[in-house]
Amino acid sequence: MLKLLLAIPPIISIVHVFVALTLFSINITYSGNMLLLFSVPVTLVFFIHIYIAITDNSMTKSEHLGYALIHIPFSMVFSFFAVLFFIPNETKAIDINDVSKDTLLLCSNKKEIECINSFLSKK
Repeated sequence: MLKLLLAIPPIISIVHVFVALTLFSINITYSGNMLLLFSVPVTLVFFIHIYIAITDNSMTKSEHLGYALIHIPFSMVFSFFAVLFFIPNETKAIDINDVSKDTLLLCSNKKEIECINSFLSKK
């Protein structure tokens, strides 16, 4: 039973990514908390390793630590990868004509150095 639990953390991580890919491919957007989306699988993997380390006496503590040091970062990387698919895409189009009008007004009737200074003072 406990050996089966050691196979579950990588499966959780891989399923997390496949669910994210599936939802992304069918254009479902996630509007919830990104930290929650990331932390649930990582926390589950972490607690599985703590449970196994406490209850399993068939392996040494160094073996438990070795499994934890592999599975937990593996889970974190895959969870970050899954979260990347749900970062909202809020790119707004910028009208180039509006920008150029402001630029022309800042530099009208000025020398080159005054134009540069007006850009620097605007920030």
